[in-house]
Amino acid sequence: MLYFEKKENIDALVKEVYDWQGTQFQRNTRGEAYKGGGCDCISFCLTVYKNLNIIPLDYVAPCYRVGDTSEAYKKICQAVESFENWCLLWDREKSENSFTADTMPGDLVICTSRYVMQHTLICLPDKKCAHVYPDLGFSIVPLESALIQKRIRRKYRYACTI
Repeated sequence: MLYFEKKENIDALVKEVYDWQGTQFQRNTRGEAYKGGGCDCISFCLTVYKNLNIIPLDYVAPCYRVGDTSEAYKKICQAVESFENWCLLWDREKSENSFTADTMPGDLVICTSRYVMQHTLICLPDKKCAHVYPDLGFSIVPLESALIQKRIRRKYRYACTI
């Protein structure tokens, strides 16, 4: 059984994510994220996973800045791929099937706009995603929204079995 197939782990994810309500977007927080305060999208995702003990609390990624270059996109992907028990599940350039077909809570989605402006979201139950976005701050959006469908590049899964 995968970690996020267990109901208590899904419940912990949902609780942790919803505890971020009221959090505002703040550019380039470089891994510093505060519930109800401010953070960027990657810092939000990494901190949620740290709080769930899915990635080490002392982990410092090589790039927290979500910028407007293909280099930033590559660094974000490399950081996620360096986590123990995380795997690339879907890649727009290599996959023919829809990324929503087997999406499950806890999956990490990376979106881009032609490798310009990267964005990360955490998948939740009921085909929804949580993120922190400019002008919106913390919000929950449908996974199947046109914007996500158009911009998703990769999907990663925490594949630890329990």
